[in-house]
Formats: sequence, structure tokens, C-alpha cells
Amino acid sequence: MRPPFRPWFFALTLSVLSSHAAAAPTIDPLWQKARQALDASKTLVADEVGTDMEMMDGDGKSMGVMHIVEKISDWKDAEPVRTIVSNDNPQYAAVARTRFKIAVLDHPEEALRDGAGPRRIGAELCDGKPCAVFRVDSNSGERIFSSKIWIDEASGLPLRVVHDFSGMPMTKSLRESITFGRSRDGAWVPASTVVDATVHMLFQELRVVSRYTFRSWVPRPATV
Repeated sequence: MRPPFRPWFFALTLSVLSSHAAAAPTIDPLWQKARQALDASKTLVADEVGTDMEMMDGDGKSMGVMHIVEKISDWKDAEPVRTIVSNDNPQYAAVARTRFKIAVLDHPEEALRDGAGPRRIGAELCDGKPCAVFRVDSNSGERIFSSKIWIDEASGLPLRVVHDFSGMPMTKSLRESITFGRSRDGAWVPASTVVDATVHMLFQELRVVSRYTFRSWVPRPATV
């Protein structure tokens, strides 16, 4: 037998659903523009990547700088496979291949990490342009991070991003700083990234600073 219809229960359910919908946070329109600009570049990958990697001991003394250039040599499941075509310090080739990996060279849209939701926290000049400053935090998932993002008020384009990560094994600190610019085809993409990490290895503390420059971008091949 069908249960009796109770109008009061139906009305209460709608009221609860409506209150939840009303409580849902709205996304800042400027953040949406920044996200759209990078989402439009998600089919691009960096073809040529230059890296300057410096290692410093616990006292801050430089242990040397390595200059590397990589280019795409193949594709695997629509993801690029890069080959080191230039390394001014070949005796540390293994170090060059195991340095801190970043995502933006293959997925520029990941330069913005949405986390628990962006919050506009102020206004500052960045590259001489008035920018809104956003804060994004994430305390769950594989990576815990706190981010600061500068978005141009006039164009809605992200100009700079700084991600501070924590809770990573053997890593005392890890900061990823990203600057943006136009590709040759006019897409808005990361222009360079600096990864500054302090790690504990073999009973010693090392600081590794890697400066990545993205020299060209190409479309990702279509998968069958």
C-alpha cells in the first residue's frame, strides 16, 4: 500500500534543500575568469623546458648549478616523454632526472589549485598592474598547501601564483612560484616556475632550487 502523502514533510524537505542551496558559496567572477583562461590552455604541453638547478648544503653554501634543456621525444598515452638534450654537468645526469617534478609543464591548468575555495584577501600591484589577491588552502588529500594568487583586475588573467606545501615525507619546506605569459600562439600559460625545497637526505639537510623556463608549447595529441 502506498504511504500517505504528507504535504508538511514535502514542504520541509524543499525548505531544507533550498537553505543548503542558498548557503552554497559563490565563486568570485575574477577567479572564474582566471580559471577559464588556464582551462583554455589545458590541451597544451611544454615542448622545450630549460632548468637551472642549484643545490646548497645546510649552511647555505652552493654545491653547484646544473643547466639542463629537455625536449619532447615521444608520447605515451597522450602524455609527453622528454629527453635531456643538453646538460652542462653530465656526471650528475641521474640527479637531473630525479629532481622535483612539477605538473604545469604538462597541465598548465593545474597552476591554479582550487582547494577548499578561493578567498579574495586584498589588493596589490604585480608587474605594475593592480591585482586582486586570493588565498586558497587545502588541508586534505595527498598534498596540504596554502596558496597566494595575484589576478589582474583589468583582464582577469593570473599573473603570479605561490604554493606552499607541507606534510611531505623528508621535506622540511616546499614552495612553488609560478609566473605567467603569452605563448607564441597567444595562449595564457605558465612562463616560468621556481621550486624551492629543503629536504633531509642521508642525515643532512639540503636546499634544492630549480628554475624552470617553458620556451615553447605544443598541442597534446588526440587519443584514439
